[in-house]
Amino acid sequence: MGAIALGTMGGTSAGSIVQLVALLALAIGLVATAGVVIFDLLLARLGVNVPSILRDFLQVGIAIAVTVGFLRLAGLDVFSLVTTSAVLTAIVGFFGLPAHFGFRKSPAS
Repeated sequence: MGAIALGTMGGTSAGSIVQLVALLALAIGLVATAGVVIFDLLLARLGVNVPSILRDFLQVGIAIAVTVGFLRLAGLDVFSLVTTSAVLTAIVGFFGLPAHFGFRKSPAS
């Protein structure tokens, strides 16, 4: 799947975007299917009871890792996008939060 995405995502045509979305949907579906097989079939037969929140966190983490991997293969640098949004969030939080609660700087006299 990764080779298909890498080979065809060089252009930005609508078909390549649809193909990337389809591959992502397939990969996330495979992660969910693997979760059912591992947690509901294998571990249940062994008598291991995994809390549902742990199961959900593991599946979401793996799905995010797969998505980041596919987007990276498609040529999108996800880490710079996340870094930029984190910096913008910090700036808005630093300057916007005091104004939201009514704290205002008094003008220098």
